[in-house]
Amino acid sequence: MENTHDQHSSQTTLARGGPLSDVCDAFEEELKHGRRPQIEQHLAGWEEPERSKLLYELLRLEIDWSRVRGQERSLHAFVERFPEHAEIVEEAFLATAAPEHSGEALTMTSTYIRRGFLGKGGLGIVYIAEDQQLNRDTAVKFIQDTVADNPRSREQFRLEAEITSRLEHPGIVPVHGLGETGDGRLFYVMRRIRGERLDEAIARFYQQNGDASAGSLHRHVRFHELLHHFVAVCKTVAYAHNRGVVHRDLKPGNIMLGRYGETLVIDWGLAAHVGRKGVFKDSNEKTLMPGSGSGSSQKSGGGTPPYMSPEQAGGRDDLGPASDVYSLGATLYTLLTGKAPFGGSDAAEIMDEVKRGEFPRPTQV
Repeated sequence: MENTHDQHSSQTTLARGGPLSDVCDAFEEELKHGRRPQIEQHLAGWEEPERSKLLYELLRLEIDWSRVRGQERSLHAFVERFPEHAEIVEEAFLATAAPEHSGEALTMTSTYIRRGFLGKGGLGIVYIAEDQQLNRDTAVKFIQDTVADNPRSREQFRLEAEITSRLEHPGIVPVHGLGETGDGRLFYVMRRIRGERLDEAIARFYQQNGDASAGSLHRHVRFHELLHHFVAVCKTVAYAHNRGVVHRDLKPGNIMLGRYGETLVIDWGLAAHVGRKGVFKDSNEKTLMPGSGSGSSQKSGGGTPPYMSPEQAGGRDDLGPASDVYSLGATLYTLLTGKAPFGGSDAAEIMDEVKRGEFPRPTQV
C-alpha cells in the first residue's frame, strides 16, 4: 500500500530539486514514519506566492497519508487553522477527495471541462467543471455509470433535474441546463455552492461549544445563526409544497450553508410531485406539473432512516407534505441536541424505532 502511495505522491507534489520540494520531502518522511508533523512549522519563514504553493502541497500530503491509514481529516478543521487560505484548503481536499477521479482534466462536453470531484450518491456523481464560454466554475451532476442505461433511472434523473430547475427560489440551487454526453450519459449543470452542510456546522458547533443552553455570548450568537438557517429551510420547503412537490429526503446533510449567508436545500433526487388537492391552502404559486418522469414521481424507497417519517419508514408511497414536516422536526431535533433522534445499530432497527416513535426527549439528551 505504501509503495502505491509513494508513486502517487511523486506525481502530485512539487517538482523535485528545489527548496519547496525539499520541505515536502521532509514533511512526507515524517508522515511515513507515523509522526504528526505540523504544517504551520513547515510554512514558517515562507512568503507569498511560495507559501500558498507549499501549503497546498503539504495539505495534499497530509490528507493522502491520513486516508492511507484510514483516518479521515476534516475540511473545516483545516479551514479554521488557515482561514486566510480557505480556498486553497478546499482545493486540496477536492484534489484528493476521490483518487479514482483525479488526473488530467476531462472534457465532458464542448463547453464544460471537469476540474475536480465534489461527491456522489445513489443516482448521481457531482464534479466541479469549468464553463469555458462564461469563464466560471459550475457543479455538474452526472448519472452514475452503473445506472446510466437503466430507463427508470434515466427517467428519475430527468425528473430530478426538471423539478430542481423549475423550483425557482433563493433556497434552491439554480440549474443552468440538462444534456447528454456523446455516449448518451445524462448530466445537468448547476451553480457551484461554496460552504458547508448543516450537519457539518452542527457537529462543529457542539464540538467547539458543547451545550447550547450554556453561557457565552458567542455560543448563543452562533446557535441562533443555525436556527436562522433552519427557519430559511422551512420557508424553502413551504414554497416547494405550494408548488405541489415534496422533497422526501430532508436532513442536515441535504442543507447547504453558503459563505455569504445562503441557505439551500439540495439533492431533490427523491422529490415527488403530489399535486395540491385537499392538501394545500390557497396560494398564488402555480402547481408544478413535471413533463419528465410523470409515471415515476410517486414511489416508495429511498430516504435516510433517522430522518424518515413513520409512514415513509413503513414503505408507504403516498407521502405528502406532512412527511417533509416530520423530517424538518427531526432536523431541528439534531440542531437542538447535536444528535439524530434515532440511533439504532442498523437501518432496520432505526426504522422500527421511527415507526414506534421511540426517541428520547431533547431535554434528556
